[in-house]
Amino acid sequence: IRQKSGNESKVLIGTKDAIAQLSPDKRNVIIVPSSSEAFVTQFVNLLNFKKDRYNITLIGLPTWEDFETLDFQVLENLNTHLFKAININSADPQVKNFQKRFLNEYKGYPTNYSYQGFGVMYLYGTSFLNNGKKFFPATIGNEFEVFHTKYQFENAMQGALENQYIHIFKVKNFELQKVN
Repeated sequence: IRQKSGNESKVLIGTKDAIAQLSPDKRNVIIVPSSSEAFVTQFVNLLNFKKDRYNITLIGLPTWEDFETLDFQVLENLNTHLFKAININSADPQVKNFQKRFLNEYKGYPTNYSYQGFGVMYLYGTSFLNNGKKFFPATIGNEFEVFHTKYQFENAMQGALENQYIHIFKVKNFELQKVN
């Protein structure tokens, strides 16, 4: 957990350190980069006791969605946001079609890697058809949408691209609602 004050920043290791740094006069944005269900549940519950005294926004990992011990009402109390690399809407006709074709071909359901692999190959295949040998640089700085995500590629290092897009969700009414 990192505390920022002006140009200085310090890492706070313990939950007590983080809670002691909360400000009643400011918005407190707390990023918890932990996938430990026990730690996250304990820390979130401690923060929940402080919700009436402090303005808290909590940022968590995608794994939190699967934690059985986290109460969505508590997450909503803390204005919790989670992020994901992909967003699979099982009600989307394109997703249903992909799942059906995948099941018929591979006799199993697609994983997140299946969606990501399809998306990248679809993106580069389409770019190759439209741009020929210059398909790779044609993706830089442009936005592309495939049924499970968006791609906004930027140069990460020489010869490599990195997707800058991330789905952000807010916990509201006991579910994750898309923010962006």
